[in-house]
Amino acid sequence: MWRQLEASDLVRLLGNTVQECAELLSEAVYDLRYRHLNREEKDKLIIRILERIDSPDLSLAGPEGKVRWEKGWQENLDNFVASGYNPGELTPKYIHPNQPIRLFGDYVIPHDSHFELSFYILLRRHLFKKYLPDADAIYEFGCGPAHNLVELARMYPDKELHGLEWAGPSLEIIRLLAQKHGYKVIEHEFNMFTPKDLEVNPNTAFLEIGAFEQLGKNFEPMLEFMLNKKPKIVVQMDAFLELCNPDNLSDYLSIKHNTRRNYLRGYLTRLRELEAAGKIQIIKAHKVKCCGLYEDGYSYVVWEPTIK
Repeated sequence: MWRQLEASDLVRLLGNTVQECAELLSEAVYDLRYRHLNREEKDKLIIRILERIDSPDLSLAGPEGKVRWEKGWQENLDNFVASGYNPGELTPKYIHPNQPIRLFGDYVIPHDSHFELSFYILLRRHLFKKYLPDADAIYEFGCGPAHNLVELARMYPDKELHGLEWAGPSLEIIRLLAQKHGYKVIEHEFNMFTPKDLEVNPNTAFLEIGAFEQLGKNFEPMLEFMLNKKPKIVVQMDAFLELCNPDNLSDYLSIKHNTRRNYLRGYLTRLRELEAAGKIQIIKAHKVKCCGLYEDGYSYVVWEPTIK
């Protein structure tokens, strides 16, 4: 039996208000129907997940992965150019259609093959509308194929947008977005493992979506960089394992998967230490109980330095 995500469900998932949720749903039509798996389907799915976690071919996070990301963003760049510079071709391939997802601590099958992408768009728009309207400039670290910058350019055409990436194809995508669409986007070659100095405009917001996962435990250089730049606000959507419940099966498997791949670990704990020391204020840390099959990557943390 198909069930529909209601407004009350989205309020819990997104961490917003009923009014904010209604506004988001009024902006587009989404098919957010789903059904729960039967026992046989769930058993097969869990075996599939465990096999992936144990696979010797599973790619690991770290600086050695640059070649892999360059290849992936090159595919987006090629499709973008071939389509006549259609921004719709910039969706990352890791947002997989036609597969189960995790919802409220369980596994479900979406009715629409692009359910996960639709939910991601809703969540992203919520964060952009709630936390970024007052910033004059927005810097996205690890911007990938620049799909988030496209959404920001459409929402805030007068803001100065900066995309920071270490992969050459991403920088070319940003240049083409400026040339072909007139977006106010500027590219910067930037390695988060060894962050270089960067002149940051006053009244700036920092944005990071799914990029810090690649840092594993090596996040201190980037955290120090951000603290030194004193942004107005920092918005991060990523896999914060501290928000997972290890007594829940889907969360437990996500923790195992993220740990196996050397993804981000200990970051939220470090932010809480900085807050206790009076150096930052955590505005919100929210566990988003809707995410991909393997990774818990849609939770978010919003914080700001206390010393400007």
